[in-house]
Amino acid sequence: MKRAFLFFLMLACLASAQRSLDLGTISRLGVAKTVPVYWDTKCGTLAPLIDRALGMNGGLLKVSPDAANVLLEFREISGGKVELVLLGTKPKRVLYEEQFQGGRPGYLALEACNRAVEKILGIPGFYTGKIAFISDRTGHDELYISDLFFQNIRQITNDKALAASPRLSPDGRAINYTGYYRSGYPDLYRVDLSSGRRTTIAGFRGLNTGGSWSPKGDLIALVLSSSGNPEIYLSDPQGGKFRRLTHTPAIEAGPSFSPDCGRVVFASDLPGKPQLYVMDVTGGPMRRLATNISNYCAEPVWNPRDPNQIAFTAGVGSGFQVALYDFTKHTSKILTHEAGDAVEPTWLNDGRHLIYTARTSGTRQLTVLDTETDKATPLNSFKFGRAYQASFAK
Repeated sequence: MKRAFLFFLMLACLASAQRSLDLGTISRLGVAKTVPVYWDTKCGTLAPLIDRALGMNGGLLKVSPDAANVLLEFREISGGKVELVLLGTKPKRVLYEEQFQGGRPGYLALEACNRAVEKILGIPGFYTGKIAFISDRTGHDELYISDLFFQNIRQITNDKALAASPRLSPDGRAINYTGYYRSGYPDLYRVDLSSGRRTTIAGFRGLNTGGSWSPKGDLIALVLSSSGNPEIYLSDPQGGKFRRLTHTPAIEAGPSFSPDCGRVVFASDLPGKPQLYVMDVTGGPMRRLATNISNYCAEPVWNPRDPNQIAFTAGVGSGFQVALYDFTKHTSKILTHEAGDAVEPTWLNDGRHLIYTARTSGTRQLTVLDTETDKATPLNSFKFGRAYQASFAK
């Protein structure tokens, strides 16, 4: 297994090196792989969107042109195109240029931002992704979908009943979520986003929740209590071929797949309070992760690009913060420092940033976090209303 991990990491490093540019001498700040850059936008009304997008990426530190290692230029040109030019400064020369076309101007600008991140940091950009989330802005907990910038928001359910725990499919075409609208009890549903068709994945007696997708989209991990207490099951995406994984007298919750689809991490209160466990998808023993950071560890999510990292919610003092477990070091660290709670983490596709819910007694706000620098950037304004339980898909 260790050799497999090392081989996976070698391939990931090679892929990153192939995507990124030779930028000459780069002054990286600390160990966080942060690059000093300056960007100039000649894009009219698109300039605020580009500023907001690049500003939330902890890998890019905006400095003055003289202090930058990379200069970015964005231009709107005729024919509805957006042009990106990357210039190195040591020495000064054009490193890369590309024109984006065939879409809405805002989307093209975000595609250009994605490419800039890819070329500078060697990791994917996340700006054109989508999020599913829950909001009670209508007075009921309903399901929504949106871009990261809350410019194109679509309400998916209008049931006037509790919706919870949305999980976007890897291709972004479907959402699994827990709903109470039909029976008043938690059932697991799937919504096809193109047709709006809703189908039942699991509606057994008791609790039906979870619905996390495997990275390949061919399996779903869910929690069912029809056997007597909540256990982890696997099924196909349509809610068939159910296979039980756990067999304990405890409560299991929050399953998440490893990047290679071979394992599932989840929380179990087998020790008395929730802790993290891992199992192979083929079955076998539960293996506890010694997080050594809190007597309450829940809501684990496996990093989609780094099999050695799992983000989770940890009890800290009288509240909760997002933490990160590292398999190579067998240690954990606290990532967030919210005055209230930080809960419900979900990774973005670059494996560096994640979204969590910043929570107080009266507010819920989705926030992007750079796990390298701990930089936190709110996504929704308080004017929008409370938003929480995000799920991301590229």
